[in-house]
Amino acid sequence: MGLTITRKKIAAGLFVALICLLALVFLLPPLLINHPVIKKRIVLEAERLLQADVSIKRMTLGFFSRPHVDFLGVQLSFSDGTNISIEHIELYVALTTLLSGDVESDYMVIQSPKVHLQIPQSRI
Repeated sequence: MGLTITRKKIAAGLFVALICLLALVFLLPPLLINHPVIKKRIVLEAERLLQADVSIKRMTLGFFSRPHVDFLGVQLSFSDGTNISIEHIELYVALTTLLSGDVESDYMVIQSPKVHLQIPQSRI
């Protein structure tokens, strides 16, 4: 009995490999986005851009209907005493820049923001 490889076996093997690759592409990034190292890099960049202390409880990655990142439990603390709490931010990325590797935001949805301002007594 010799080893015979038919076209059906090759096609089945390629199909299984394709399914495994798609599973990695769609299942692995959502698990990695909340990794402490990745979260720290995002927090540091947000702190640099906003000039504020930033904390994020959790991040998730979504693909449908468009690729986006969900930020849950966001806290912003500015040096003037202003504090902003945001329950949920959806950040959608521009597909054209995503394909080129230079990721840019397309638009953002902010849900349930709470702003705490400190007004000096002299201005009351």
